[in-house]
Amino acid sequence: MALSIFAGVTQGVIAVANYAATLTARYLFVLAVMILSAVLAYLITPHDRPLGPRVLKKIAQKTAT
Repeated sequence: MALSIFAGVTQGVIAVANYAATLTARYLFVLAVMILSAVLAYLITPHDRPLGPRVLKKIAQKTAT
């Protein structure tokens, strides 16, 4: 009798541990996907360089007049 109760409790503990592990893995996977998508979005969007040729040309035009 006690052995079957112990087996049932062990099975329950293992089931809870497996559930928690899948939840953590899913959470970490979602986190990794979010970080990757943020990095990709940052890389894809065009960034104006602070002093590119266009900006320098505008500054030269403003100072010339």
